[in-house]
Amino acid sequence: MTQSVTENNPDAARSGQRTLSAIRSRHCEAVFWASASMRDVEADVASALECDFNVMITGEHGVGKRSIARRLHRRARRAAGRSVIARSPGALDSVESFATALTDALPDGIVQIDDAERMSPVIQARLLEFIERQTIGRTTRTCVRFITVSNANLFDLVRCDGFSESLFYRLNAIHLIIPPLRDRQEDIPVLLRHFMSLPAYASLPCLSRAAWQRIVTYEWPGNIRELRAMAEGLRSRGPGRFLDLDDLPPELRPSGDH
Repeated sequence: MTQSVTENNPDAARSGQRTLSAIRSRHCEAVFWASASMRDVEADVASALECDFNVMITGEHGVGKRSIARRLHRRARRAAGRSVIARSPGALDSVESFATALTDALPDGIVQIDDAERMSPVIQARLLEFIERQTIGRTTRTCVRFITVSNANLFDLVRCDGFSESLFYRLNAIHLIIPPLRDRQEDIPVLLRHFMSLPAYASLPCLSRAAWQRIVTYEWPGNIRELRAMAEGLRSRGPGRFLDLDDLPPELRPSGDH
């Protein structure tokens, strides 16, 4: 038996379409969340866009942290200021590179710190000092916003002395925790539609019930990044083609079929 994605999960599809329409009209960006957990995240993102507090974004690899950070860069009310993305390792691995990143963002820009868990204790101390004083030299007042992105649970690192507790709370004014895809299966149909770049669900390849159930129940250790790679592979088969378990990537097939 073959079914399209929407035939298999019509409630999720309708919810996703309503959510997508609302978010597009509010932020003029395509965001593809049907799950309640990501709608809660979206509400927090909307709040972050209207203020200047520091933002921390955490979650597993591939859940979409950096896409949310990009939105905060582009759409925040201080977006006209300088924007600097410090990608570790190497971007904030010395006092000199740290000073350069801050200087580039002055006086009222945004500094994004990727892989914050990898900052050295020295840089953590310098960053904390800067945030508390918000000055360069003796007289230059600044108002730099920090967006911190991490794959790790920084609070766990705080508890084992792997990250500065004081710095954690300074960076954590707004904390966006992005859930893994396995905990929000409702997002799979809308994400699949987007990644396959098709105008409507009806244009998706025809999936067997077994194939669709496997896609929905798969753990997705690579999260959205892995789903996107699979979607591109399915798209290469052509629209309207019948796809069964054997057509899915090897890691999604039953154990004996690898």
